[in-house]
Amino acid sequence: MKAFPASVALALLSALPAVAQDMAACVATRLDQGSRPGACVAEGLSACDAEPAETPAVAVLCYNTAQDTWGEGIATRMTEIRETAAEKLSALAGIEVKYDLLGNLMQCDRMEELSLVGEGDAATIQRDKARCTAAATGLVYVRLLMQAQDL
Repeated sequence: MKAFPASVALALLSALPAVAQDMAACVATRLDQGSRPGACVAEGLSACDAEPAETPAVAVLCYNTAQDTWGEGIATRMTEIRETAAEKLSALAGIEVKYDLLGNLMQCDRMEELSLVGEGDAATIQRDKARCTAAATGLVYVRLLMQAQDL
């Protein structure tokens, strides 16, 4: 993998927290419009997707930061649910989030293993895995935000 300048990494890191904040607004807008809120994940990852193939480390950092940011969003929202919702509803939400995320991440592992058997290069496989895990986390966050509309 090629190294990338620290300025690029800092620019990505400073831009991505806004992505997590924008996720809630995106989901709410999509729901109001009657369109698919899952598209908010693709929108949130579009900056990472735009990174050239020659700089896979930059894209991996971008995806990992998005995953971390959305994971923090999930944790924050679950804390809010535990503090405001009935105990049973809170427990159900926790179980749903846990197994949705585990199921999604297991599919990422499956795709990575299949790629390793194929002829893909390590940098591309790592980039694809990072994107998959970021998207998996983002989709769970979207679902949690959608369900939170009903609380």
